[in-house]
Amino acid sequence: MLFLNSGFFHECADAFTARLEKAGLDWWFKAAYGRPAADEEMAIAERLREKAGDMKPVARMLLAANPFVFVE
Repeated sequence: MLFLNSGFFHECADAFTARLEKAGLDWWFKAAYGRPAADEEMAIAERLREKAGDMKPVARMLLAANPFVFVE
């Protein structure tokens, strides 16, 4: 939980948003995970973007998810 509340994490998410703001949502997944989004992942991200009216929560979601944090 500390990770999600840290100023550094929010700065990283803001920088990620600024870098990819004009790109389509599919590019966000490719940049974060190196793969296209699954249909369910894309639907969740779209709903979050619509609800928030902003891409920053989507960036936080991508950067805090297991595929980004843990290397398999």
